[in-house]
Amino acid sequence: MTEKEDVKDTTTHAPPTIVEQRAEIERLKQLAGVEEVEVNGPAEGDPNAKRQRTSKTVVTEEYIQFDFSKVKDTKGGFLPEDDGPQREKPAERVLREQEERLRRLRNAPVQLDPEQVKTCFECSSAELDAKYLEVFRCRVCHVCREKYPEKYSLLTKSECKQDYLLTEPELRDDTVMPHLLKANPHQQGWSNMMLYLRYQVEEFAKNKWGSLEALDEEFERREAKKKEQNEKKFAKQLLELRKRTRTSNYSKMSIRQKNKHVHAYTESFEKKDEPGVIVQRCSCGLEVEQLEI
Repeated sequence: MTEKEDVKDTTTHAPPTIVEQRAEIERLKQLAGVEEVEVNGPAEGDPNAKRQRTSKTVVTEEYIQFDFSKVKDTKGGFLPEDDGPQREKPAERVLREQEERLRRLRNAPVQLDPEQVKTCFECSSAELDAKYLEVFRCRVCHVCREKYPEKYSLLTKSECKQDYLLTEPELRDDTVMPHLLKANPHQQGWSNMMLYLRYQVEEFAKNKWGSLEALDEEFERREAKKKEQNEKKFAKQLLELRKRTRTSNYSKMSIRQKNKHVHAYTESFEKKDEPGVIVQRCSCGLEVEQLEI
């Protein structure tokens, strides 16, 4: 051996810098295929343990990946949709059940027996409206539904209450008044809109009031009563307003009316200094002189 080989390397190496540590972490991350690498400090008993601490470095990507097919445009930014379980609202559940019933009716097998085929009331056509057949139990085709709107048009619950004087329990009873449910057009999540078939509403109103003429009379009677109540309410509010705005004048006039004095000339005599002059005196002390001719 040579002398150079026998000499041991006694030089001290400087600790790695932060840049070298990060480069080593990146190299280990690529070899292991992980995103997080834990770097531990020196072992116990190391004299350099006081100036070196255990550190943990988390390596993350510099950008976040999004699935743009699941991103929703809120008109104020793009937000990812929540894939978690969402609670179904009662209105949405009722609509879903109705759509499922209609879908089963559309997918039902075609009846080939001519005697058992259901036909339209108006034109005897076999191409019936599945929605009207399922919801209203009404056999009508699409052509006749558009041809006779005075019979097959739909009415809202408010129109049934105002025009036909039907009550809320009657309109909610599906066995008495079948109705079609639709999502509320004003606000999502509100109660569903209830639609009724016109000729069924008219038939129910006839049975309830006797005839359409009796219904018109009841409608006019209620309108007259409502008008009378509104007039009384308006007169009462007007009187209260006058009392509030003219309280002082109102009280003074009432006091003057109560204390108003009417002169009564019960005493009369002739004036001493002036003969022919008659003096009439009231109980309040007022004297009136009259010349006797």
